[in-house]
Amino acid sequence: MIFSKLFKAKWQHKDANVRIQAIQEFDLDEQNNIDIIRQIIANDSSELVCRAALLKLNEFEQFRSTAFEHNKLNIRQFAHERLQLQILNSATITVEQKLSYLEQCEKTSFFESWLMVEHEHQILQALIAKVNKPHMLTQFIVKTDNIDLQHEILTGIEDINLLEKLSRKLKDGKFKTELVNKLNNLLALAAKPEKIRKQLQLLLSKLLALKDLQDFADMQARKRSLEEEWQAVVTDFVHLSAEEKQQYLDKHEHIQQQLKKHFGQREEAYLHQQFINEQTAKEQAEKAEIKAEIALISQQISEAVFENTELDEFKVSQHLDNINKQIESSTVADTEKDSLYKQVKSLHKKLNQLPEVAECVSSATSLISKLSTLAIPETIEELNLRKPVFEQWQQQWHQINDLANDVLPQSIICARDELQASWTKALKPLVKQQHVAFEHFRKKVSELKRLMANGKYKSAFGLHKKLTYLIKDLSASQQQKIVADFESVTSKITELHELEAFIVTPRKQEVLAEIKALIEQPLDNPMAQAEQVKTFRKHWNALGHADEALDKELNTEFNNACELAFAPCRAFYAEQANIRANHLKQKVDVIEKLDALLIQSNAEQVNWREIDNQLHKLLKEWRNSGEVDRTEYVKIQPKFNELVEPLKKAIHTFHHDNAALKQLLINKAKLQLDNEDVFSAINELKSLQQKWQDIGHAGPNKENSLWMTFRKINDQMFAKRNDIKQQEQVQLNARTEEFAAQLTTLNNALNSAVEIKVQQNLLVEIETLISSLKDTKPLLKTLLNQAISAENNVKAKIKASQITAKQQVFVNLFNVMAEETNEANLTENSYYQALPTSWQKAIQFALNKEANKTLREQLTLELEILANVESPTEFAEQRLAVQVQLLSDKMMQGEEVNVTTKLKQWLNCGPLSEEEQPLLDRVRPIFIS
Repeated sequence: MIFSKLFKAKWQHKDANVRIQAIQEFDLDEQNNIDIIRQIIANDSSELVCRAALLKLNEFEQFRSTAFEHNKLNIRQFAHERLQLQILNSATITVEQKLSYLEQCEKTSFFESWLMVEHEHQILQALIAKVNKPHMLTQFIVKTDNIDLQHEILTGIEDINLLEKLSRKLKDGKFKTELVNKLNNLLALAAKPEKIRKQLQLLLSKLLALKDLQDFADMQARKRSLEEEWQAVVTDFVHLSAEEKQQYLDKHEHIQQQLKKHFGQREEAYLHQQFINEQTAKEQAEKAEIKAEIALISQQISEAVFENTELDEFKVSQHLDNINKQIESSTVADTEKDSLYKQVKSLHKKLNQLPEVAECVSSATSLISKLSTLAIPETIEELNLRKPVFEQWQQQWHQINDLANDVLPQSIICARDELQASWTKALKPLVKQQHVAFEHFRKKVSELKRLMANGKYKSAFGLHKKLTYLIKDLSASQQQKIVADFESVTSKITELHELEAFIVTPRKQEVLAEIKALIEQPLDNPMAQAEQVKTFRKHWNALGHADEALDKELNTEFNNACELAFAPCRAFYAEQANIRANHLKQKVDVIEKLDALLIQSNAEQVNWREIDNQLHKLLKEWRNSGEVDRTEYVKIQPKFNELVEPLKKAIHTFHHDNAALKQLLINKAKLQLDNEDVFSAINELKSLQQKWQDIGHAGPNKENSLWMTFRKINDQMFAKRNDIKQQEQVQLNARTEEFAAQLTTLNNALNSAVEIKVQQNLLVEIETLISSLKDTKPLLKTLLNQAISAENNVKAKIKASQITAKQQVFVNLFNVMAEETNEANLTENSYYQALPTSWQKAIQFALNKEANKTLREQLTLELEILANVESPTEFAEQRLAVQVQLLSDKMMQGEEVNVTTKLKQWLNCGPLSEEEQPLLDRVRPIFIS
């Protein structure tokens, strides 16, 4: 190495390296030197000199003032980086210094890193106030154990979605309980305005609907109730905007004015009606008072008559006169006054006829005793005898009561009422029965007339004979009503008896001719033919007797004709008999199958579902097998019932057990409605659904209702799950957007990041983002892959930067060795200043040693061999010898020697001369690409 002359540099030197050397030589114990360094920081044109001055002074306050006040952006950035390193790594920085920097700094990304390492409560509070990224604050809440700070962060979080995320991440405890309570309060508060709007709208609608009422009083009562509800809701107006509040108040006032206008006339009518009601009530009260006075005097007269008490007739008469005056002065209506006057007049009359009234009481007692001894009728015959007696007794009672002027004692009246009620109760069904008999008799008389008109004399004769007995059960009055009509019919029946033969003979001959016509031209339908023959037979029997000489012959001829007319039907009925026989065989087959099925149902292992299905099919087959002869059906029906009943009973038990099991499943399903873990409840319901399918049919009466109940519970739970999934999807979309925005920001920052420290900070943030993405359920694969790709990119950048930095170290090292320098001016060399301390010491050590050219030449060959770099051809033999020596050393020592160690040995060979410059040129390519 070629060394130049020794010289001294000053801090005002035009060469930046000289100024840097001067800064390094300053003694910081002298205040003058500190002032000079501050001046250099503020005024020097070289960024390297400013940085060297900042590093020499290494004061927090100087870094802070430079970071915010220096006129060069790069110097401000450098000062910020040094401040941040001190804050993150130094324990000597005071709280006040940190707070002063925090107040001025706006670099949110650094606050996030700072927040994760800071432990001072006061600073943490300030950082929380500065960091306005919810995801960072939530991460801090989850990671920290400081309950006070958790509460403080929670106080500033009003985002419902963020609180819901936190509630899922936090472990159960006191703070989670408080967080959930706040979340519930916020949810309730968020729903409060809408709830208030609905209440207000409903109340306004109800108020407006009062216009449809016709009753003013009803309207007033409802309006008062609605106004009370309105005032209760008005207290919650604080949850609405001022504009909304005013709108509702205006609507309310408008409706009030509408109601007032609408009910104006009705209000007047209502007040008028109230006045009328008051007057009516007053009138009724006066009337009731007068009636009470009248009743009192009536009672006194009754007691005087029936209990022989003394009565001051003069005093009672005066009392009655006073009542008349009271009636006259009252507000009672004139018609009511007339009625009251009549009552008073009647009492005057009773007062003047007390002896006659006493005699009426004796007669009434006798009359009651007389009826009591008479037995109540129980038959129609007894009714006809005793009903007239009871009716006469009632007439006598009315006469006595009229003579007594309605002052009979209450005991006698009660006895009369009781006796009369018992008779009335006993007579009522008999009278009704007699009335039914009367109506029946009248209908039969009409029927008798119809039979005679239609020539059915035989039936007419029989009915007339029956009516002669029925008429005896009618009462005298009923007989009187029907006697004329019955006597007329009776006379005609008598005439018919005399003319029967003359009328019936031609009628029977006509019927005989008609049936012969049917024989000649039978009907197409055998069933209709048979029915027609039956009709002729019925008509023939109703005609009665023909002429005695012809009657037997006509009957025989008619019977033969019926046989001939019925002949075509016999073949049809024979065919029907064969069909019924086949039906019988089918039913017998069903019985045999039922017998086998019953045996199958008694086995140890029974598939009741299959038994139920087979029984259903067999019953259907029985119903569809058709009709059989009645005699045969009577024989097989008991056997059929004997087989079916136990099967039905067993299947009913099977259905009942299944219904109980399904009801149990329904009860279990209902419990899941209260399960807060909806997805766990869904899994349980799916399990219950499978069990439901495994259980058999519960019977036609219960199966459908049980299934509808079970399905309704399932539908409710699945609806809850869908709501939760929808909410989670909304939250996931928001979180996805948040993650995507973070990733975009980090990628943009990565593209512009040059310094390794910035790249390393970005790597930490990306790793935090990846961790958050991995914790998110469901996994956001696309974003996660993009984040992992960004992580790989930043790692590659960091690696490239580290390689570049390492390369730069060797570039600076070989530049120092290539320049003419010595130990005195070494510190002025900017390349030297940029080297790590270990290489600086190696260079200083080399400058103080004697040069050893031979060793350097050998080490140069060793470096080329280790780096697998070709040596000049003229050194081929020497290279081979060195290579052999290296292999021998490796075998002896068993250690690998790297090129960096050899380079330090190469430097230790002393200062580099001009003759050794080619050796430097050979070594340089080994370390610099």
